[in-house]
Amino acid sequence: MKSIFALSAIVAIASAQSPCTLANIDGPGVTTFQSGSRVQVTINRVCTCEDGEFIECAAPIEGEEGVLVRAGVAAAIEENEVVERPVDISRSFNQILGDFEPEDFVFDFRMVPVESMGIGGLVQPVGLGAFPVLALGDVAVTRFTLDPCGLNLPHVHPRGTEIIFMFKGSKLRTSFAGENGGPVITLDITNETSTFFPQGLIHGQQNLGCDTVAFISSLNSADPGLQTITSSFFSLPIEGVAGSLDISNEEAEELRDGLPLNIVLTSKDQGQCMKKCGL
Repeated sequence: MKSIFALSAIVAIASAQSPCTLANIDGPGVTTFQSGSRVQVTINRVCTCEDGEFIECAAPIEGEEGVLVRAGVAAAIEENEVVERPVDISRSFNQILGDFEPEDFVFDFRMVPVESMGIGGLVQPVGLGAFPVLALGDVAVTRFTLDPCGLNLPHVHPRGTEIIFMFKGSKLRTSFAGENGGPVITLDITNETSTFFPQGLIHGQQNLGCDTVAFISSLNSADPGLQTITSSFFSLPIEGVAGSLDISNEEAEELRDGLPLNIVLTSKDQGQCMKKCGL
């Protein structure tokens, strides 16, 4: 009886210690670690939990055991709000695969929210937050719908090469620019065709037809990043923007304030597409 009481007391003392918490930013639930646990909280940091805080953070030891964090989930250490994506080095691929159900591998775009703000089409990205299974393949997927004369603004994915497959519509103009001094590759693709854009290069797509175009974009990174050229450029100090364009600060500010939201309709000043389609 004494031994049972002593054991219960030890358990009570242990559970009274403040745990360290790894909270999912993009989904419900938290993972807690008792004092003494060693946890891999980033790709290059293993920390020890002590009194509610992760301390003694250092590079992981090759083959180290007991480092258990669910792979591929965007997470944060609540105490200091450091946001990272944890990497689990102690579990096999099949063990991680077992965390998911077969239906987790299906992306129903009828249920994926629209994130575009413009008036020329729709953008529906399949992100890690809603679909953490993407981290297993380190891929990203997005569906684009471009209205007649709609333009997906020129942009860059700094961490991913993109391939697109057009499955609806008659004519989609795609283009990307090489590095300084390099060529510009411009193509008109049609239904049931595909092309790609190398990582880090400026590219964009424009529907030059009078029917709706739809295509699927896939990238070889679950976190490829996105920089829209116009908004990124005009977010720099206005003096540098104005100097780059050889215009006054006031003119640069006027341009910045009038930037369109993606996806946009072709400028009416260009005329040809809008006039052809009766827009």
